[in-house]
Amino acid sequence: MRRLVPIILLLFITANCSEYFGRKPADVDMQLAELLLQYASGGGSASCGRVNFPPIRGGADQANIQTGGTRQGFNLVGCTSDADLSRLGFTSNAINFTPGGAKGTATNSRIASSVDFVTQGGRKDQNVEVTFTLDPGGSLDVILNASVGSNATASGPGFRITTATIVAIGTAIGTTGPFNQGAAPATPEGTEKTYCLEVHDEGTAHLFGWDRPCASLTQNDRTNYQFDLIGFASQNPGNRVGFVLNGATIKSFVVSERIGLSGKVVGF
Repeated sequence: MRRLVPIILLLFITANCSEYFGRKPADVDMQLAELLLQYASGGGSASCGRVNFPPIRGGADQANIQTGGTRQGFNLVGCTSDADLSRLGFTSNAINFTPGGAKGTATNSRIASSVDFVTQGGRKDQNVEVTFTLDPGGSLDVILNASVGSNATASGPGFRITTATIVAIGTAIGTTGPFNQGAAPATPEGTEKTYCLEVHDEGTAHLFGWDRPCASLTQNDRTNYQFDLIGFASQNPGNRVGFVLNGATIKSFVVSERIGLSGKVVGF
């Protein structure tokens, strides 16, 4: 009962503030969902589960780009086995489970979804927000619009995050490319970071992102990407997501439809 008190107080404060100001920012809903997830497990700490976050709405092209879908969050802290990941809808290979999340040490350390994340209208426009840390010399691949094979092998366009920079990766083995617009950030080793990453199927692949949580983005951010690559030579073979943890630990991630408001819109 004691653990319910903070939730009840937060609900009361949120409702009153929303009424007073006449609107409720989306990030308030997301913070509330995060707290509910944390208190759902014993001791008031988050533990190996999933939660649906409110969509990130708004934008001049809202009716066309269908950014209204629920964001599905997955917390890997407290997971202790491949069976835990399977319960969340993911396959895995060569993953270690630590107090800080799911850890991988080589290129065969992989996590991939076992079900599709289908967007409205069937377009392959996916967004992943991931919270992670890198080991010295480590890297993390985040793969979207993917097909998934044996041993959690994901094939699709994505992002290779290293301590030095971020590069685009494609479906052809060894295909990488620098982001030619904006500046891809460095990721200090051992520092927890949250990145908001997105891929659009535009015949080729349009990849872009920001080095902060998706919920913190302004309308201007969603039109002007921090790093951007249009026309990258890659197929978009599926509707799943995958990760390669080559010296990386994933704490949590959120999968959603597109939130980017700029670039080519397929089908319109």
